Amino acid sequence: MCAIAGIITNRSGVSLEELTRTVTEMLTLMAHRGPDATGIVTSEESLVCFGHKRLAIVDLGSRADQPQKSDCKASLLIFNGEIYNFKELRKSLRAKGIDFKTESDTEVLLKGLIEEGEQFLRKIDGMYAFGFWNQSTKTLLLGRDPFGEKPLYYTITSNFFAFASELKALRSVPGFRGEISTDDIATFLSFQKISAPGTIYKNCSQLPPGHLLRLSGEGDVEISRIFNFNPIINQSTHRDLRSYTDELEALMVRVIKRRLIADVPIGVFLSSGIDSSTTAAIAAKHTNKTLQSFSVGFTGDPSSEHEEATSIAKHIGTKHHVEMVNPQDFIVIGEQIAKSIDEPNGDSSCIPTYIISQVARNAVKVVLTGDGGDELFFGYNRFFSAVNECFHDRVFAEVARESDNSYDYYTHKERLVFGEGLINEFLGYIPKGYNRLLAEKRNNFHQGSMPFYDRLRIADVSEYLPVVLDKVDRMSMLHSLECRTPYLSPEVVNFAELLPRKFLYDGKRGKLVLRSLGERYLPEHITKRQKYGFSLSGVNHELTADIIRVLKDRFSCRNSVIFNWFDPKLANEFLNHKLERTGFYTSWTLLTLTLWLESNA
Repeated sequence: MCAIAGIITNRSGVSLEELTRTVTEMLTLMAHRGPDATGIVTSEESLVCFGHKRLAIVDLGSRADQPQKSDCKASLLIFNGEIYNFKELRKSLRAKGIDFKTESDTEVLLKGLIEEGEQFLRKIDGMYAFGFWNQSTKTLLLGRDPFGEKPLYYTITSNFFAFASELKALRSVPGFRGEISTDDIATFLSFQKISAPGTIYKNCSQLPPGHLLRLSGEGDVEISRIFNFNPIINQSTHRDLRSYTDELEALMVRVIKRRLIADVPIGVFLSSGIDSSTTAAIAAKHTNKTLQSFSVGFTGDPSSEHEEATSIAKHIGTKHHVEMVNPQDFIVIGEQIAKSIDEPNGDSSCIPTYIISQVARNAVKVVLTGDGGDELFFGYNRFFSAVNECFHDRVFAEVARESDNSYDYYTHKERLVFGEGLINEFLGYIPKGYNRLLAEKRNNFHQGSMPFYDRLRIADVSEYLPVVLDKVDRMSMLHSLECRTPYLSPEVVNFAELLPRKFLYDGKRGKLVLRSLGERYLPEHITKRQKYGFSLSGVNHELTADIIRVLKDRFSCRNSVIFNWFDPKLANEFLNHKLERTGFYTSWTLLTLTLWLESNA
């Protein structure tokens, strides 16, 4: 887990020293991502500079530092992430006569790309963002993992092409312009994050998950997709739930064992949910050390689940750590995060993720998480309400081939924090670019003949999972902690794509096959319970009132930077008469944006 940065130019008059200085500044802004080593390499034949900040996890010696060059010096790689099946891949490459000098996954990626090209990426079980320079063709290849666990941003100015792990690093690139539009503002308020390829800055982009970018020697940019989450329509099967549970268990054991490979201590995030609890239980069973687990509790909130998590930890035999958080500290912590994070994220669970990452980093350098289980295995309550709304009391399995084009996934109550109505009330109008984006998303949701619940899973993988993964990456990396996600292994994803829908949801509960697996490791009351998700239901009203008071204070300062985008009269009218009725998540998202703009715009 690391930070990468690179800059390329074909403009005469630019020196390698200037490029090196820029990359050095970029790396300094991302120092938290890689505190263990720094490396910068330039290409003598081209105006190219690559830089790397390393968080050492596998092969801790300096020989595994980056950037890494090929044996003939014609190729250069910088890589952020982990390749969990690197030992198997290295063995297959060695069978072709390829030698290795390190025990690192970086060298496996470098030599795999040289030997097999882009097709090598299809063999990888891992998370990654990389830059690969081919000196002989003077071309750059950027790649990002299938779901976007690792971030990758880029910008094109009149003289430079630059890329980095964090958006704020691109501010160091000569010619950078940090323009923010009301389209960006509206998109963030609705979705809690601006999804790829967009960013909060108009002149910067992020490479979408599962995509490659090729930059030719002439400066032409081509982007292509190499991965797509695609549930299969044909669902006929003679297998029973036990058979699928057996298959999932074998897969999970294999991918979790891979994710336990490291030369540093490993732990696990543990909530009381089925996803993280099953991960923790399998990991605890298949490690030769006592696994450390970490959870968060909320002071004064009767809905806090930390005691449940503690009982699970006792059941599976982990050394458990609980960090209690006072919900009244959310605003102060949110302000600290806004000053540090490169792009705003409105997910309120940023706070507990930030806190638990800080606690975990004192004991371990890597943790496993349960992210991805809900999206793949139909676990969100909004999925259930959507199916019930469209098909009422009909049995879920009976609508296996049906679709419903009247349902709008992009509504305020289901997916948008700020719906179009609230955007109009707050800004005084609906920005044209934002309006076009929503229309495009709605059209994509209804396109084709995909069954309804597969549409829901696909939409959440593309719309909501990036918010979750961005949150986990940013909050953990602020503390130099690596997070590994077993559910997003290609093998588990492929299993979920082919899973008959009757094993997803029975009209009352989702994730049926995952619950069935959990029953083999966990107490029954855990596997039978409904999903609650991150909630502060016991203190939400009081916390929302505090947030609104802070927002009113911020918006009372007429010379604030926030009025570059918000009309003071309309904004204060919204705060005074409309915001309170919209609830906690709307208030929190607006506060997150306000704090970030004050610290970064």
